[in-house]
Amino acid sequence: MGPFQRGPQGGANGAGGAMENMMSKKTKREAGAADAALSFHGAHLRVDSDSYTVVEREGDPEDRWDGDDTAATTTVNALVLAGEDDYRDLTVGHPVAAGDTLHLLYAVYGTGDSFSHQSGCVEWIDAYRTKAEAEKAADAIRAHYRRYERSKNSREDPENFYSVRLPSSIGVEFTLSCPWIGYFESLEDVVVAPLPVKAAAEKGAGRKGRR
Repeated sequence: MGPFQRGPQGGANGAGGAMENMMSKKTKREAGAADAALSFHGAHLRVDSDSYTVVEREGDPEDRWDGDDTAATTTVNALVLAGEDDYRDLTVGHPVAAGDTLHLLYAVYGTGDSFSHQSGCVEWIDAYRTKAEAEKAADAIRAHYRRYERSKNSREDPENFYSVRLPSSIGVEFTLSCPWIGYFESLEDVVVAPLPVKAAAEKGAGRKGRR
């Protein structure tokens, strides 16, 4: 039985079914929303970060297709609790409170095309309660990328590497799409950063994190 499924006493068959059929659609929606709220014990988080970008090579003004080659540097400062309707970068499945320390896992990668390249792109992945949990996921990303690099000299289809299975912050595996896999893409770094958790109202916690 799934976490949001009703038992036999609440199904459409039997004594519970008659009462459920009498409920209005609005009441059912409200009840479902309440069940979902009670079942969610995690938190929405925004990454408080600063970044700057430099142009390493300017595009040729005589070539309308040519673009700049850029490099971005990102500094992470904190994780900020976000409300249900607020902007967020991550949703974790475990309880989080202001004052906690979480270990943010993120990847830094490069991308581009035939005419330009951008390095220092960032992908926020998850926020773990312990460093060991975060490092386990980071090692899985690194191992996956090494296999991808070896596949270039073999007959293995590179499309097999567009996603990777990772342990989440609640111990359940999830599938992560890998924006660093592709003809013009590359993985530049995998980072585990211990960060304080702040309430949204705290000073310095209001900057939008994602570039």
